[in-house]
Amino acid sequence: MVFAGTGVWKSKRGTPLLGCRCVFINDEQYGYNARDELISADDLSYAYDDIGNRTTAEGKTYTANNLNQYTAIDDFVPQYDDDGIHAPTSMSEVGNQTLIKTETGIWSVIYNAENRPIRWQSGDTVITMSFDRMGRRIEMRTVKDGEETLQRFVYDNYLCVQQLRGTDNTLFHSYVWDPTEPIATRPLIFLPDSGVLSYYFHDGNKNVSDLAPLSGTPIHYDYTPFGPTAVHFPSEIPFGFSSEYYDAILDLIYYNYRHYCPAFCKWASRDPIGEKSLLNLYLFTSASTYEIDVLGLAKYLCILSNASSANGSGFCDDHALLLYLETNPSKKSIKGATYGLWPDEHPGITAAGLNDPAASDVRINYAGDNPRRYRYIHCREITDEMECKLNCILSQNHDWRYTNNCASFASETFEEVTGVDIDADDWLGIETPREIGDSILQANGGFPSNLGVIPTAPGNQDTSSSRR
Repeated sequence: MVFAGTGVWKSKRGTPLLGCRCVFINDEQYGYNARDELISADDLSYAYDDIGNRTTAEGKTYTANNLNQYTAIDDFVPQYDDDGIHAPTSMSEVGNQTLIKTETGIWSVIYNAENRPIRWQSGDTVITMSFDRMGRRIEMRTVKDGEETLQRFVYDNYLCVQQLRGTDNTLFHSYVWDPTEPIATRPLIFLPDSGVLSYYFHDGNKNVSDLAPLSGTPIHYDYTPFGPTAVHFPSEIPFGFSSEYYDAILDLIYYNYRHYCPAFCKWASRDPIGEKSLLNLYLFTSASTYEIDVLGLAKYLCILSNASSANGSGFCDDHALLLYLETNPSKKSIKGATYGLWPDEHPGITAAGLNDPAASDVRINYAGDNPRRYRYIHCREITDEMECKLNCILSQNHDWRYTNNCASFASETFEEVTGVDIDADDWLGIETPREIGDSILQANGGFPSNLGVIPTAPGNQDTSSSRR
């Protein structure tokens, strides 16, 4: 969250905040926790353990063992060549996944002594693979429904430049790669056996975004957060996500050294360089381990008002706002930020030179929102996911109107983040700080504040329990 500074926040959609953050890409909303792990993507949600293994994702429940191997994904039980019981004692016992579930089936896999997958089987479909001395896959033979398809691959170093078909090695596909990027490169030109040349286009993450033929209809590639295509592209055009080879029949992505399972965001085998890379040897993407919260921080969202029927407040009296607090009990410290909706025309905003029609009317740490002068306070502890939801709301543009005033903003945001309804509806449906004060009293059991639930530092705001 933002703590420092006063005045108006000029941020618009797409501006990340400190800690948990939210971004918008093509009107799709993504939320991240403090370790930069994706925890929400529109209607999808994700949760992780301390080393990055999923615990829940996209409606599925995950269980991982001490080797960071998934031992259960809902009712599916993956299998490994060391059975996940003990740490590997040699490179021949490195925990390759031997039973893999993808969108195309459940695959039984056999690996060679170099931990390359040489045989795959799902039902009556059998795939065999051959690798050369450099570990490159040079042949893939598929038998399905009694029919055999033989593919061979020609490389320039580790870049596939040609695909051949059949025992006579008929040229099937050719690829031209970007010569200016010799390592993390990407395909530029695709030439199929039809002879119609096509050009690749890419997004900022090296994913293929479009394939435009010289004649015909362009193909657009779209992806869900961890790789699977939201709109499947033709299986005969393999390079897409991360500009790597997509094995459509397996629903896996081949990265030369190992296969990636996009459905579960995991590699099918351990990292060949071991823990020099990551402690979690199956993890596809990771946040820096030094960002893990080991301080026991707790976060709270509070709604504040200084008006209520009990103290004789009028219909339009005073103001309502939100207060975000982050506490560290071990250091007996607390820091926070206020968020209040003020119109540009308000005399205090004008006098402070904070009126900006192009910016959001949500003011961060505005001097007029000093929380010490607010009597009615209701606080709730929030999770990382709730904090991301708050940041997503704040990262949008909010304009003050009579039908969207300070009370409306505070009440609706508090309920959307915490699920707790601190009602603001007053006379004739108009939302007021007075009604928020009355709702806070009711939520607190008659007490004006429940700040006592927060382990605050000495000298913080008075948390007197005197009623009304």
